[in-house]
Amino acid sequence: MKNKYSNLSNFSSILAAASGLCLFAAGFTARGQLSSTNLPPEQNFFQSVGNYFTSANTNYTWAGNTLEVAVGADYMSSVNWANYIEAQFDTGRFGIGAKVRNAGIAGTVDSAEATIGYSLIEFYSIKLEAGIDGGYDLDRNAAIFEPRLTLRDKLTPNTFLGVSLSLPMWVNGKPMNNVPDIGIETGFTY
Repeated sequence: MKNKYSNLSNFSSILAAASGLCLFAAGFTARGQLSSTNLPPEQNFFQSVGNYFTSANTNYTWAGNTLEVAVGADYMSSVNWANYIEAQFDTGRFGIGAKVRNAGIAGTVDSAEATIGYSLIEFYSIKLEAGIDGGYDLDRNAAIFEPRLTLRDKLTPNTFLGVSLSLPMWVNGKPMNNVPDIGIETGFTY
């Protein structure tokens, strides 16, 4: 039997993903009016994203941040979209925190995890973090272990956009998962 909230949950997930993409796109500088001799080369969306995450803004830095809070959506191929909220306390290059995934905005909780991470690269506005998340997945009734990489870039001194790649593994006797989880997020630092 179909849950009476499933259509709302699907719509909420799509809305959250679309909002994330809009926030992601808002991070790019709009082209001003330039003379024809000063026009930069045309770029497609993927080139713009690549440039955003591979160029550092020297006005912003991750040094001195003690708290990061992110909201986002992640997708595992052929499984589902999930929204999440994550909070992380930073002590130098190390971070510890918590992450909760849910099905749709204000939907049922899918999983709760503790997180630990280490910043491999902190170059002005760019931060690449390797981490391990572990907790319990309520949908599968199993413990979950999730190694991940997260790339974040600051938009302002206290806000950022990020993308993540992880490989969730459930401890319930089934074969190992080989489907990565891809996420997009936005958040703030303090």
